[in-house]
Amino acid sequence: MTNPPSLLPEFDQEMKSTRRVLERVPGDKAEWRPHPKSFPIGHLAQLLSWMPGWFTNAIRETKLDLTKAGGYSYEKTETLLELFDR
Repeated sequence: MTNPPSLLPEFDQEMKSTRRVLERVPGDKAEWRPHPKSFPIGHLAQLLSWMPGWFTNAIRETKLDLTKAGGYSYEKTETLLELFDR
């Protein structure tokens, strides 16, 4: 099994990249879709902002209850970044 502290540098690098992606999501274009069958970009950005919390939960808990996450909304990019940085 991999020692969790050895995963931290990789996790930190991935979080930097993910944060840069979130910073580039235009807050006024949350409902934009690259294709009619695609999720809106605001929905995808919201999922990205929740990911660090999911990882933390996976380390601390034995289950992940996504029903507690709440519904999707079109939050401002700044709000999503606050969620991401928690």
